[in-house]
Amino acid sequence: MKPLRGEHKRKVVHDPWQFDEQQIGHRDVAHVLSDDGAIESTEVERAFALGCGCLGKTPSGICSVCVRPVCSDCFGFCERDGCGRPLCRHHSLFVETSNGVTARHCQRCAESTRRKLLAKSVVRSLLSPFIRFED
Repeated sequence: MKPLRGEHKRKVVHDPWQFDEQQIGHRDVAHVLSDDGAIESTEVERAFALGCGCLGKTPSGICSVCVRPVCSDCFGFCERDGCGRPLCRHHSLFVETSNGVTARHCQRCAESTRRKLLAKSVVRSLLSPFIRFED
């Protein structure tokens, strides 16, 4: 069999922090001339797992910590005011805020939120014999 023509297509996403491309899939097509004189085509399509481990999904963003493409199910932003870092599920910490809502935070914001909640509970416990708090 003699090769007539081949095609190679890559699917990449652009990394905004390192300014390079990360390949998330590719497709190879080979057209060959068989011994009988017929043109035969063979196609191979490969999908690479995204940084979150999901296969075959379209990336929705790139995690700012691990710098990998992440699917829409695993991608999110730090919900603390003023931060908004894009995060994958692996680098997200889910913290229960003072109003009882669970929010996605980056490592730095989660530690800060936990410190504030701990300080608030300590102050409330020290002042509770003297002041009645309404929740």
